[in-house]
Amino acid sequence: MRNIRHLAALAGSVATVAAGALALAIPASAASTSAARVSTPAGHSAVLAPQLDSTTIVLNKVETDGADNAITFCDETNISVVAHLNPSHNDTPLGTAEIDANIDGTGRSVFVCDINTWDKNSHFGDCGTAANNTLPPGSYTFTAFFQGTGVLAKSVSNSVAVTVSEENSTLSPIPNSSLTMTYGSETADKFNFTVTPQFPNTGTAPTGKVTAFFAASGTTLCDAPLDGNGSGSCSISNNFGIDPDIQLNVGTYGIEAEYPGDGNYNGDNV
Repeated sequence: MRNIRHLAALAGSVATVAAGALALAIPASAASTSAARVSTPAGHSAVLAPQLDSTTIVLNKVETDGADNAITFCDETNISVVAHLNPSHNDTPLGTAEIDANIDGTGRSVFVCDINTWDKNSHFGDCGTAANNTLPPGSYTFTAFFQGTGVLAKSVSNSVAVTVSEENSTLSPIPNSSLTMTYGSETADKFNFTVTPQFPNTGTAPTGKVTAFFAASGTTLCDAPLDGNGSGSCSISNNFGIDPDIQLNVGTYGIEAEYPGDGNYNGDNV
């Protein structure tokens, strides 16, 4: 009996003697800990979420062959979007920043390019658009979205206003073959035209029509719809303002032609 009292005192808990057996009551704090351990699913390890390093990214400008932040339609392949990334630790490997162009007034945005390579010391990077990735003329705001990495947090840059202007075009001269007509057979002669973009083979061809007209009066001779290659032809007979049966008097007439443009391309005349 002396040994039982001694064991109970050492355990620091309530001792119960029943039929020669010793039972020790578990302290409340220990019971709570034990229950917590039992309720944890077997084989599940604790997950430690690391604190991501903060970043800031600054979009500097859009460099072009002309003025900065000004692009000509179909000349986007010559632009360079420059950004500066600032991680909290200078030796941290950097990730990707996506450049998007927000179309003013529409709520829509389009992808421009990704910055994947950064200067190791300055943390400057740049990217250019892919071939034929054209932005229609208009006003845009470019923004850089840093995607983050396993150790770097995401961040969004300031926005830079960028203007895309119309591309120039060149209208081909009126062919000499179209400048000589035979009285009574005027409707058999055609005016052939081609509108050539300032930057050929980089985007959509000029669309719309070319109009041939009398220089003195401005009266339309015919309208030449342009095909997918920027070429078209017309004759007097398909003009709405001149009856095909009406013939020109014998003589010399001054003839001009005009391409008015289509929103992507500026017009031209000959």
